[in-house]
Amino acid sequence: MNAPFLSAPLIRSLCALGASLCLAGVLHAGDFETGNAAYEAGKFSEAAAAYESAAKAGAIGANLSFNLGNAYFRAGNPGRAVLHYERALALEPGHPEAAANLGHALRATRAPREAVPGWLVPATRLGGDRLTLLACAGAWIAFAGAVLAFGPVRRRTAGFSLLGAGALGAILALTMFVLLDGGAKNSARAIIVAKEGAKALYAPAETSRTAATLPAGAEVRVLQDRISWQYVEIPGGIRGWVPATALERVIPRGR
Repeated sequence: MNAPFLSAPLIRSLCALGASLCLAGVLHAGDFETGNAAYEAGKFSEAAAAYESAAKAGAIGANLSFNLGNAYFRAGNPGRAVLHYERALALEPGHPEAAANLGHALRATRAPREAVPGWLVPATRLGGDRLTLLACAGAWIAFAGAVLAFGPVRRRTAGFSLLGAGALGAILALTMFVLLDGGAKNSARAIIVAKEGAKALYAPAETSRTAATLPAGAEVRVLQDRISWQYVEIPGGIRGWVPATALERVIPRGR
């Protein structure tokens, strides 16, 4: 008699996995609805905590980030409000409410920042691995097209087609390399989330001189990570060390 395709232990494991996924989805929805109810009741800190619980459980989305931004802003934490509005726009660049509320929060904080070119958004969304793969593919197409077009064995009528393919490959490779560089800069964007703001210091020590004072909601670019400090660049080119607890990246690592 043939053995069953799925053994009993495997079936039990799959059922347990399905049940856990369903339970996770219910928990996400529960936290989200709890946050909505708390927000409607004017309990903005509780709403933010419920939304954060949903986010930590894996419920990632533009609307959740938008709601977090609203809750934090109404709770008097403009730095985290800016952070989550920016995350909502990173997940859904055309989110009109997030863009409008971000502008309102920035006017309230008067925090310095630099405009992010729209072409950096798809670079970040594609990810470094895919961009690298496309760049390599373009480089190989360009190389193969040039070799075949000018090689000893070729048809005259095919030469122009091969050169065209090679040129397209070169354009693809160059574009991907530019996006890789821009995507790396975009993924290093961070927001000062400490309510009292933060000081950028000349050295990673609390006794160091202050290079710049940053209000909550200010945008910086992380240049170097340490356990307790982040070396950042501020709009205008000033660089300094900021306590790691005072800022968060717009695009968390691993996403």
